[in-house]
Amino acid sequence: MQGPVLSPPVDANALVQLLASKITLPAHLLTRRRERTLLLVDDEPNIVSALRRLFRREGYRIVTASSGAEGLQRMAEYEVDVVLSDQRMPGMTGVEFLRRAKELYPDTVRMVLSGYTELQSITDAVNEGAIYRFLTKPWDDERLLVHVREAFAHKELGDENKRLATEVVTASEALVAANERLEMVLNNRQQQIDQESARANAVRDMLDLVPAPLLGVDPDGVIVLANQEAQRVLGHRIAVLGEPAEAVLQQPLPPMARELPATTDLRDPDACQPPLLWQGPHWSGKVRVLNATPPRGLMVVLTEHHSPAQPQPDNETPC
Repeated sequence: MQGPVLSPPVDANALVQLLASKITLPAHLLTRRRERTLLLVDDEPNIVSALRRLFRREGYRIVTASSGAEGLQRMAEYEVDVVLSDQRMPGMTGVEFLRRAKELYPDTVRMVLSGYTELQSITDAVNEGAIYRFLTKPWDDERLLVHVREAFAHKELGDENKRLATEVVTASEALVAANERLEMVLNNRQQQIDQESARANAVRDMLDLVPAPLLGVDPDGVIVLANQEAQRVLGHRIAVLGEPAEAVLQQPLPPMARELPATTDLRDPDACQPPLLWQGPHWSGKVRVLNATPPRGLMVVLTEHHSPAQPQPDNETPC
């Protein structure tokens, strides 16, 4: 929306900036209660005057018309809540006028106030929903006031139901949009989990094929990973997985990361890791700390040393 309430006419770039600034109408305009509007339709001026005097004390905004055609014109000009119409008028009867009003403005509450009781046409109009209530002349002021108050209450109840229905639809649409966003987030998260799982499986497969005995030891000193070569070298004697690493390697391990001195440079992979010997001088080991802060354990790699004088079998080529 653009106009003097918001700004003078501006070019497209300035309009984009206005939209980005999210200017809104003042709160008191957004929450303002609409004035109750009553339309009186009767071709007798004295009747209209009497009704105006009666309803003025109720605080309604009163609009008048002397015929059905003029009544339709007033309804086009004003937002009418309740219509009170005579039945016998020139050019268009009250029932015909209210039928037309129902087609054009179905939310209005329509009533007939007449001294003529054309039973069949009025009954048909009531059954069709064109007339909310039929009242007769002469009227009792207090009863007529009560009927009109009830008509306004009926109209406001219908408006409130429509507003609540709109809010329900809006909330449902917002919930659907939120569910779609949540589903998208969950799908993205699942894709990330699948990718991480695929990477983890690939890493496990690569570690399993490393041509050297490799062990993973948790912070409690228990072996939780052993590749194929470690199973071949160690597993033929004792179980490997789930066993204490010191028992399998038959010697104490270097200090775990949680026991490293405060001055240790954790970026140095060999810091505080004295040589690990296994099965005599033909084997040695390297120990690496896994995520030293906090410690997740150790990785142990065993290396077999061959004597330079030891001949290689003819059918075996060095790696």
